[in-house]
Amino acid sequence: MLDYTQLAALHAIDREGSFEGAGRSLRISSFAVSQRVKQLEKSLGVTLVERAPTRTSDFGKILCRHTSAVATLEDAVIDDHRIACNSLGNAEVAIYRIALPEECISGWFGRVFRKRTEAGDPSCFDVAIANPSQTLELMQAGTVVAAISSLKEPIHGFKAYRLGEMRFAAVASPSFVERYFGDGVTLDTLRRAPCLRSCQHDGLATEWAESQFGKRPALSLYNFPGSRGSLASVLSDHAWTMMPATDAKPCLADSSLVELRSETPLIRPLYWHVSGAMVPAMTEITKTVRRVAFESRELTFSDK
Repeated sequence: MLDYTQLAALHAIDREGSFEGAGRSLRISSFAVSQRVKQLEKSLGVTLVERAPTRTSDFGKILCRHTSAVATLEDAVIDDHRIACNSLGNAEVAIYRIALPEECISGWFGRVFRKRTEAGDPSCFDVAIANPSQTLELMQAGTVVAAISSLKEPIHGFKAYRLGEMRFAAVASPSFVERYFGDGVTLDTLRRAPCLRSCQHDGLATEWAESQFGKRPALSLYNFPGSRGSLASVLSDHAWTMMPATDAKPCLADSSLVELRSETPLIRPLYWHVSGAMVPAMTEITKTVRRVAFESRELTFSDK
C-alpha cells in the first residue's frame, strides 16, 4: 500500500517547487521531506523527483494527482462530519509536535506553556517524552518540529539555541546507603543496588555511573513514573535515583537524603532545536523557551 505521509511530501514538493518550501508547508525539516521521498522512491523502484533542478517526474505527477483526489475526498468526509456535529467550523489551532525530557515537563518547561497562554497564543503542544540524547532520531525522522536535546550542533535542517545546563544528583536515604554501599560506591555495589528511573528511556543513572567510573554498568533499573513518586520511594529506603539538584537540595540539607558520592553531579547541557522551516512560525515560542530557561533556578550557565 502507498504511504500517504510520503505522498504528502512528494505533493508538497510538486506544489512548492523545492524541498525547503515543502518543509515549510508541512512544518517539518527539508531533510525529513527528502527522506520521505527517498523511501517512497525505494519502495516503488522509480525516480519521483529530479533534484537538479527540482522537478517532479511524470510518474510523480500521476501520484500527486492521486494524492490531491484522496485529499479532496477526505475533506468532503471531514466537512460532512463537522456539519453533523455542529463543530466550530473553520477555527484552526496550530499544533506543534515537540520532544521533551520528563524532568523538563515536570519542571521549568511547564512555565513556557503558561506564559504562551497568558500571551494569548492559542497553539497547542503535542509532547513526546524523550531522553535528550535520544531526540536525534525523532528530529531526523521529521516526527517533531522542535526538541530539547543535549546535542550542541544542530542536525541538518534544524537550528539550535543554547538553554543552559541542568544538574542532577545521585541520591538515596542514609539507611539505604548504609545497607547497599557500606563498603563504598563501586561498580559492583551499583549493579546490586535497586535504582529508580522515570521511564525506560531515562538514562540519567547510567550516564552518572559512566561519568564516575568510565564504564556503563548493568544497573538494576526499575521504572517508577513521576518525580514525586520516585522521591517517596527513595525516602522510604526503596532505591537510589537521580534528581534535579535543585529538587534534591532541601532533602540533602535536612539529611533525609544523601549523595552517593559527595559533590559529583551529572551536568547535562540543554539546547532547544527547531526545524529551520518552523523558525519563523515558532519565533515567539522560542523566545519564551529561552527566557524561561534563563530565568529558571533549575538551569545554570557556564562560559562553555
